Amino acid sequence: MPVADYFKVSFKKPELSESIAQIIEKKAKLKSQLESCYSRLESIEICNSNAKSNDALILADYLIVDIANLALSYFNKPAILNSDNWLEKIKTISDEEISSSFNTHNLILASAYKTEEEKSEKVETSLADLLYSIEKFIFKKNKAQFANPVDDFKKKSAIVSLIIIILLLNVGSKQFNKLKPMKSDTAKIYFMNEQAPAPVAANTVTAEVTPSEEWKNISFVFPQPTDIKDIKVEPVHQNFARMQLKEIKYLDESKNVLRERNFQLSKIGMIENTETNEICCTEDLKPGKLIPGKYFEVESTSATPAFYVKMENTKAVKEIILTFRYIKNTKKFAD
Repeated sequence: MPVADYFKVSFKKPELSESIAQIIEKKAKLKSQLESCYSRLESIEICNSNAKSNDALILADYLIVDIANLALSYFNKPAILNSDNWLEKIKTISDEEISSSFNTHNLILASAYKTEEEKSEKVETSLADLLYSIEKFIFKKNKAQFANPVDDFKKKSAIVSLIIIILLLNVGSKQFNKLKPMKSDTAKIYFMNEQAPAPVAANTVTAEVTPSEEWKNISFVFPQPTDIKDIKVEPVHQNFARMQLKEIKYLDESKNVLRERNFQLSKIGMIENTETNEICCTEDLKPGKLIPGKYFEVESTSATPAFYVKMENTKAVKEIILTFRYIKNTKKFAD
C-alpha cells in the first residue's frame, strides 16, 4: 500500500468477497499453527535446560509433525497425524526450498551422537532453524498472497490512531504548560568586564524570585566588590511568563548608588536612557505592549529567557538590585 494511503481516514470496514474471506481464514489458521509450533519449541528448550533430554526428544517428534503440517497447510495438502511418514508427505510439496529445509533436519536426525544430551541439543537447534525458515517462506517471502483489505484497514486505523494520540498528547502538553501556574525561581546575572568580556558560568550571582503582581526588589550580592560593565540577566527559568522591568541599580559596600537606569518607555514606545545604558538584545523573549510611560514588558518563549544590559564600566560593585515582577502570561498587570 502506498504510504499516502495510510493517512486517508475511513472508519468503514471493507466488505469482503468469498475469496478474500478464504485468504483471511487461511492466514489466521497458519498463524495459529505457527504459534503452536513456537510453544512446543519452547517446551523442548525448557526440557533441555533442565537435563531432561529424553522428554525433549519425545516432544521433538511431535514438533516435526506440527512444522510439517504448517508447510502442508500452506500448500493445501492433507495433514499428517504422526512422525512416521512426515518426510514422505513433505516430498509431495514441489517447492525446492521447503524440501531442502526438511531434508537438512532429516540429516540431523540420522546422524550418530555420543550421548542423548548431545542429540537432543542438536535436534532442538535444527528444529528452531527449520521453523524459522518455514515462517520466513510463508509470511515474508510469500506475504503478498495474504494481502487483503482487512489488514490494510487495520494498519491504516493503527497509524491514524497513533497520529491522533501523538497530536492529543502534544496539544495536552502545550495546554498544560500554558495553564501551569508560575512558581518561585532563581534569577541569575552574568557580569562582564575588561577581564571577562563575555558571559561565563564562573562570573555569576543569583537571587531567589517569586511571582507577583507587585514590584519586587531583587538583590544580587557579590562575594566581594567587583568591576562590572555589561550584564546578562536570566530573570526566570520558565516559559509563558509575563515580566515587567522597572529599574536596575549598582551599589557599593555602603549601599551607595554607583550607577542606575530605568526601563520606562518614552513617548514613541522606546526605552528611555542614553545609548550607553540600553538593552542591546534578548534571548527567547518577545515584547509585550509598548505603552508610553509604562515599563518595558516581555514574555518568555522558552525556559531560558535572558536579556543583556549595556552599562558603563563601574568599579567596586558589591550589589545589583533589579526591580521587576512576573506573572503568568494569561494574566495582566493591573497598573
